[in-house]
Amino acid sequence: MSKEEGALIAKTLEDKKAIILQNHGLLYVSFPPRLSAFADPSISSSTCGKTIDSAVAWYILLETQCQVQLLAEAACAGTPGSKPKEIEHEDAKFTAKQGGSEQAGFLFASPYYQVIEKEEGHEYKQ
Repeated sequence: MSKEEGALIAKTLEDKKAIILQNHGLLYVSFPPRLSAFADPSISSSTCGKTIDSAVAWYILLETQCQVQLLAEAACAGTPGSKPKEIEHEDAKFTAKQGGSEQAGFLFASPYYQVIEKEEGHEYKQ
């Protein structure tokens, strides 16, 4: 990735949790931009997760939501004029407020790490 492309991605990401890159998929960042391999240090923007835990949570949640969206669109594809019902903006804002915090991300990811630790031991931490 070029420095210019990385700077554009960092600028576009701003204070959002994720970005979907056309023909590439989901991109998440869990460190301040100046530590990120693709960010230009002169661009000040927040990133999606303050911790690896929350970045993992947001990735899992968005990946799941992408799958749900594709399933909903496929289910409607056979019926002319049919499309998935959109969530009201106020409902989406309420949901984001309830479960979109760093603490919620950390708590959501914790069980995944517990399963990995049970299956793999402590080696995954190294």
